[in-house]
Amino acid sequence: MAPWFDKLFPQAHVAPDNPVYVDEVRQIKGMRTPKVLLGYSLLLVYVVGLLVVSWYVVLDSNHSFLGTQLLLGSLGLLAIGFALVSDINCTRLAVRSLKDQPADVDKHDLIAARLALTEIRAWWLMGIEAAFRVTFFLVLSICFLSLSYWNIGQEISGLGDPFPRILELSSQLANAPGAWGILLAMLILLAGQMLEPLWRLHALAALGLKQSAQNENASLATAAQNIVIVWGIALLVYVVPGLFLAFMLRNATLNSVAFGLVAYSLVVAAYPRLLFCGDGGHCQPRP
Repeated sequence: MAPWFDKLFPQAHVAPDNPVYVDEVRQIKGMRTPKVLLGYSLLLVYVVGLLVVSWYVVLDSNHSFLGTQLLLGSLGLLAIGFALVSDINCTRLAVRSLKDQPADVDKHDLIAARLALTEIRAWWLMGIEAAFRVTFFLVLSICFLSLSYWNIGQEISGLGDPFPRILELSSQLANAPGAWGILLAMLILLAGQMLEPLWRLHALAALGLKQSAQNENASLATAAQNIVIVWGIALLVYVVPGLFLAFMLRNATLNSVAFGLVAYSLVVAAYPRLLFCGDGGHCQPRP
């Protein structure tokens, strides 16, 4: 894999000859190499996305507003639920990672190894979260692109703002050049749903490990503030620019909306690395 792509994985935190890592990674069954972690995540996204989208597009011929609400609501709740469970699990593993320290081991090697091992052990739940997040935005994107052709478009036309405006923009996609910008924004947002949980995993593992190194009595309860801070940042980054964009572009043309959505998607996709892992993608606690 390319060097920049390798930095996405826990193994980027640790030297391959790190004695602690080499010894303890053997205890992890199954997922422990970058290729296996990547394959697991992509397979989950593919399976969940294929099943849900196939049902929605092919089997649910009505494409009703109520059915779409229930589907998106269920996917959203599942994504949020698994995100919370994943973050709690990662934080729990991180604060416990230094409880057992081998004798005569360099502190830097120990911390680097335990950071990578924590992320590897927490990866499986993060992959489930990413699968539901990607599927949620994929269904939402398909729905928007198809409003002019499905029953849901007729149902929302009689509702209040902002639904008539959304239907109007969707109906312009066939002829306006801005449709390419909309598609680009959707692709960036979909990629962001894979990357944001990953950067959050890096951040929570590093923060939990740092607290464990500074306080031998650190626990999930004392580290819970890390989850609150990370979620607060995520909420602000999604909501504040989104509200600003909706206000500024409420009467704009499709081309302007497309430009705004591309800018919004870039902000949402880039913020985790800039805020959580600003040093080139590595959230490395200091010993």
